[in-house]
Amino acid sequence: MNFFQVLLMTIKSKITPMWTRVKLWTNLSFIRSRILTKARSFFSNVLTVKPRHKKDYYPFFGWLVSKRLAFSVMLGIGVASLYYLTFVNPISVFRGDGDAVRTYSYSSLPLRFTKGNVKIKAKSGYVAYEGNVEKGQVTGAGTLYSPDREVVYMGAFQSNKYNGLGKEYYPGQILKYNGSFVDNLYEGEGSLYRKNGTKEYEGTFSLGMKEGKGILFDSSSKEIYTGNFSKDQLLYSDLLGKKTTDIAECYKGVRKVYTDDNFFVVHLQDINALYTGAVGEDSLDGSVSIDSVYVLKHGIYINGKNCSDIADLEEALGDPVYEGNSTVTMPEAVAIKALNDSGDTFFDPIELTLDESFEDASTVENFESEFLLYLYSYRYENLVYTFYTNEKYGAIGIYQIEKDETAVQTE
Repeated sequence: MNFFQVLLMTIKSKITPMWTRVKLWTNLSFIRSRILTKARSFFSNVLTVKPRHKKDYYPFFGWLVSKRLAFSVMLGIGVASLYYLTFVNPISVFRGDGDAVRTYSYSSLPLRFTKGNVKIKAKSGYVAYEGNVEKGQVTGAGTLYSPDREVVYMGAFQSNKYNGLGKEYYPGQILKYNGSFVDNLYEGEGSLYRKNGTKEYEGTFSLGMKEGKGILFDSSSKEIYTGNFSKDQLLYSDLLGKKTTDIAECYKGVRKVYTDDNFFVVHLQDINALYTGAVGEDSLDGSVSIDSVYVLKHGIYINGKNCSDIADLEEALGDPVYEGNSTVTMPEAVAIKALNDSGDTFFDPIELTLDESFEDASTVENFESEFLLYLYSYRYENLVYTFYTNEKYGAIGIYQIEKDETAVQTE
């Protein structure tokens, strides 16, 4: 037993110093301390300028200059030059006109200390940006490029975002938007274009969407409608109460008139809407006011929510004031026909017998009066919205907007 204890103690005495040395040399603090000590010793020797022998001098125009002092000066100049080239003015590339443009990687540390006109390379190596920077951020006038060297955006930047006047482009360098930006979003006055290059909208924007006064254009850049917009949607309720002559001023697109013994319906084809009124002696002479608008769309943004079916509407507006099924009226039949004619098959085709003696006006002689629809009506902001579906609790097919007469009477 004593023999083994002696053996273990002997082995331990041999291994312990080795293990201690291994732990020491793998300790980061020890390594750092050793490196700093060596560095201090090196620079202390290098920067000791007091010579000890004649051979420690350089003759210079009758003067004797310490070799160590000369070396120290050259070392300082070298470090200062390296700092300047790395952080202040990196090696430049040159344009054809001879103007120097500093080029940086997008993650380059020196870029954070740079101000002025530069080029910035993306991770994959292509020049993604050319223009002004300040304190390492894209600020001022500049141009953003795609990997194919196509312009993505050209204009004003602030803190790495589109801020100010600028132009945004589709792939193929086709103009998409020209106007004001705030934090990469359309904000203020601007013009929006389609991918084929034709103008779609001109007016005001907010948070990247059409908001406020604006003008819509058709596919040939012809003006078709002037009015108000909200959350990218045309405010169809603005048509209510207008006279037919007023609508003729704001809508310049294709229209078609339908009449029978009780109603007239005008289809505003380019904005997917119809307005209706009661037939009378002054129905179309400009003095009649519009009391109902049908919108040929399968959804609506209302009360802060995009709604596409009845479940969405109940979340946004609560319980309907009316729900049930009903057979169609003449304006509803014309609305469904207009939807079918556009190629939209949401509703089954409806039969209408028309006298089309005139190109832009038809008389409704008969329609499929037993055609069944489901209706859900809601009151919201002094208006009544009626949504039409082809099944109970189904998706929205079209919707109607009218003034809330009960609210008007209360006021």
